[in-house]
Amino acid sequence: MSSIKYPKPDRTDHTPQQDAHAQTNPEIDLSASENTFSDGRPYHAEIWVDREMEIVCKTFFYSTIDIENWNPQQHHEYLDNHNLLSKQKAEYKEDNPDISKITDNSGNEMWSVTVIIDKW
Repeated sequence: MSSIKYPKPDRTDHTPQQDAHAQTNPEIDLSASENTFSDGRPYHAEIWVDREMEIVCKTFFYSTIDIENWNPQQHHEYLDNHNLLSKQKAEYKEDNPDISKITDNSGNEMWSVTVIIDKW
């Protein structure tokens, strides 16, 4: 029996906001996907729009195991090395990515890393 080193992000508690006419929430979820980084770490990615700030963002969720103390630059390089950042937006900025630790629905500690992928 093999053990899984990195838990898969559990986003079952997230209800996508897709009502473009909702006045209470300026964010609209566009899509979600799951994949695995080359080091075997599963990730969940969500693309969403913030209508008030007029930006399109992508948020990645992945385990903090073995990378508990990473700084924003390390996350940026990790995502960029996996070709998950747009080449036009690949430069690092202090406010991009936005990073926090969360506890997912299964009780696992995850990184939540949001990058701006477009502005209008």
